Amino acid sequence: MRIINLIENTQGAEGCAHNGRLSILDEYKRLYGSDPDMVISGFHLSKAAHKMAENLKKGIDLKPAAGMKTETGMSATKLLYEYSREETEYIRKMAEELTGFRTKFVTCHCTGMEAYGILKDIMKNQLMYVHSGEEIRVEKNI
Repeated sequence: MRIINLIENTQGAEGCAHNGRLSILDEYKRLYGSDPDMVISGFHLSKAAHKMAENLKKGIDLKPAAGMKTETGMSATKLLYEYSREETEYIRKMAEELTGFRTKFVTCHCTGMEAYGILKDIMKNQLMYVHSGEEIRVEKNI
């Protein structure tokens, strides 16, 4: 079984590919002549995580209090968790491209549950979610 690994540079778990996932898969295919059997990785699509990271860099604490509004009057909770039409379309297109690989994808918390739901609707059994403490059993094909 071939599993992408960018953390230890051996075949194992991928880690987080951020926006480079499709390029990494294309390069893997170029190098090995096939798709990996499995990719274990966060998709980094959690909108709240991105917004909080951006604001931490700016020195802003963004933990919305109940009913808090942004300068434009938008609910802080909506800003943090709801995806725009463009963001949703980006996630859908990514899922459609990933279904072109003969690969099982395993993801976790930084994907975000809303984004995971969008991905899962398109990728079906090609995508699974693991929580902290869960194990993934991988059979090695020789």
